[in-house]
Amino acid sequence: MQAGAKPTVYIPLDTSAVAAGADALAAAAEGSHGAAVVRNGSRGLAWAEPLVEVEVATESRRLAYRNAVAADLPAILAGDERHPKCLGEVSAIDYLRRQTRTVFDRAGTDHPLALPKATVL
Repeated sequence: MQAGAKPTVYIPLDTSAVAAGADALAAAAEGSHGAAVVRNGSRGLAWAEPLVEVEVATESRRLAYRNAVAADLPAILAGDERHPKCLGEVSAIDYLRRQTRTVFDRAGTDHPLALPKATVL
């Protein structure tokens, strides 16, 4: 991450993540750590919630961290791939990689109401 760049973290707002502490985690990331927080939808990994993703800006990729808590935020925001909760790059997670998402292709990637401009065919 570039010096002075504000990291962007994606913290789900679905019921599984909220029940596991995602709201407090988002507040800590924004407040204490000054990160830009996007409350995204779930990718369907309920066992890993809150599944936090950090955007590694210099490499245009996201790293995922399972069952994140506020104490994990410094490592998450630094993009520490050796952290024990790091699942690696989101696009390389086997469970997600094997899926074909036709209808819900954006699920978990952004805020549920952040709709891209539609392409009319």
